Amino acid sequence: MKLYIIIILLIVFSRHLYAYQPSYCYQDNFLSHEISAPISYQNLFRLRMFRLGKVTLVGLGIGNSNVEDVKNLARYYSAEWETGFCTWYINEGNREAEKSFNHKYVKHPMEVPVDEIVNNYLYGLKESFTTRDPSFWSCAENQGYIAIGCHGHWHRGPSAFGMLLAFSGCTPEQSINIVNTLWELNGVSYDARWAIINAGYQLGHQHHDLRMKLQRAFQNLNN
Repeated sequence: MKLYIIIILLIVFSRHLYAYQPSYCYQDNFLSHEISAPISYQNLFRLRMFRLGKVTLVGLGIGNSNVEDVKNLARYYSAEWETGFCTWYINEGNREAEKSFNHKYVKHPMEVPVDEIVNNYLYGLKESFTTRDPSFWSCAENQGYIAIGCHGHWHRGPSAFGMLLAFSGCTPEQSINIVNTLWELNGVSYDARWAIINAGYQLGHQHHDLRMKLQRAFQNLNN
């Protein structure tokens, strides 16, 4: 009987942990944090910007944008060359973007099976989540700026943006709802995008201290 009660409590507790998420994770709340870019940068491709706590969080088509403008947008928010402008270019083909930003190539999520694409995103981006400096969390803490994008921000970029939200503690369901509302699926299967985002969520479980760093920055909390 005691063992049965313990099991029930563990199930309830685990569901509570899964259900908890910061207020910015809820779609309406998240969208209410959207800000307009300075006029000089409003022509950047598929640009959407959000102010979460002390962090300006940006998704855009980096490869299809003027690289100098992408740099200058980062500079406007105090991110410089030594951090790769706290900007992650996750495609290839724009050589100037590859040299200027944190270049982490991941495959197109429509090109390979779901399990393979999850492993590819984890391989390509894990260091940026957990150990590499600059990382997403160090840019959030120190520069207050993170930008993510691929070439056109149709497929790879929104998936990685959702992965970042999920790493910070947003459930995969809330994260995918946000990115699909902002940039749509554009032919990517729901299952593939959800699996990528869920990988970020599980990675955040494994690195709870770094998840908390992002959450504190996104909520402008000191401790």
